[in-house]
Amino acid sequence: MTFKVRIEGLDHLKAVMKELPKGVSTRAVQDAMVDALDPMVQEAASLAPRADVQGGTLANALAVSTKIMKSQANNVQKKGRHMVRLFAGPIYSKFSGAYAPYAHLVEFGTGPRYNKAGKFLGSAPAQPFMRPAFDKHVKGFIRAFSFELVGMVEAAAERIAKRKERRAKREAKRMAQGK
Repeated sequence: MTFKVRIEGLDHLKAVMKELPKGVSTRAVQDAMVDALDPMVQEAASLAPRADVQGGTLANALAVSTKIMKSQANNVQKKGRHMVRLFAGPIYSKFSGAYAPYAHLVEFGTGPRYNKAGKFLGSAPAQPFMRPAFDKHVKGFIRAFSFELVGMVEAAAERIAKRKERRAKREAKRMAQGK
């Protein structure tokens, strides 16, 4: 599921972001999104079943990440060079320490399953954890994201202004020394 956020009425913020280098503004947006998504992921972790499966709990495998699977990337249209994408949910990487390739089966459940010989293997009822967390925190996410973004962009702009000021002082000092 792709969730797009558009914040209007922040003309000053837009102007400041345009003045920042692309990498700095992208990083500010990513950091703000991670901070704003954290309560949603924590809620999902509290709702996730606690049974140990494949070396860890599903709750331990929930995270916010900038890395998405190839199948997820193929489903997202690439519009504009300033697009920032994050993934909030179970980690599907064996190398992450927490691994939950079965998370969708827990969230949505399974129907009756049979082997090739026709033997009943069981079924699993749905135990939603991501969707309830999303529904509970989506409005708070938008508020938190806009608040975090303003703070991070202003902090980045201040850092860049201080760097420019220090460079200007060094240059003036060199010029005064005749170098």
